[in-house]
Amino acid sequence: IMVRHQDYLISGQYLKFLPLKNQLELKDEVTYVSDFAKLKSNRLFLENDILIASSLGELLEIVLPNTLDLNFEFKEALNTPELVSSQDTIVYAKDLKIDIGDIIYDCVFSGTVKLIKNDFSLLSDLLTMKWMSVDTGIQENTEFKMDIMMADGSVEMKQMDYYASANHAKILPDEKMIHLFGDAHFKDINGSIWGDRIEFDRELKQTKVIGSEDGGRARIQFDLFETEEENLEEPQK
Repeated sequence: IMVRHQDYLISGQYLKFLPLKNQLELKDEVTYVSDFAKLKSNRLFLENDILIASSLGELLEIVLPNTLDLNFEFKEALNTPELVSSQDTIVYAKDLKIDIGDIIYDCVFSGTVKLIKNDFSLLSDLLTMKWMSVDTGIQENTEFKMDIMMADGSVEMKQMDYYASANHAKILPDEKMIHLFGDAHFKDINGSIWGDRIEFDRELKQTKVIGSEDGGRARIQFDLFETEEENLEEPQK
């Protein structure tokens, strides 16, 4: 069974359609393809502008648009069209929800979430991403920009010499910042830092660490000297 829409193409072994409620449900070997996302699932549900997909066995594999913002470092030269990587962003999750607006795509991934983009990887229990469609002036060429990404629960991010972990993490592409909250740990080639909150400037490659809410101080370890120091700055309230 195949359903062709101006915005997507869906196929599956079982179809249920309720036109008065604008509901569409497909089961078994479901494939969904649109300009924004591609995925396969056991069950897919569409109601108005909300898509819900789930997997009974293996995790869903969702292919999302390419983005340059899933990197610990930011380089202005990477934004030139000649150097833009064409590799997609891939997310593995048990469940997916996409709220599709006119230009905004709100995505929620849950259940053992893993994101991979080139050599960047992220693990978490819950992942929320907001994407925006970009007007390129070419009707058949739709591009998307990641507006914000938030990860919750046992968050880990890795890329080459970089490592970060926290209870919560937020990536703000426009600000070129990565924020880590709760039991935060950040490591690069120079050493490691721990604190209740860590902010990393991707463009300047600088970190700001804030101690714990109970008055504890942040901890810094410089691998070069194999010593450990305390951040003397009092935690900010």
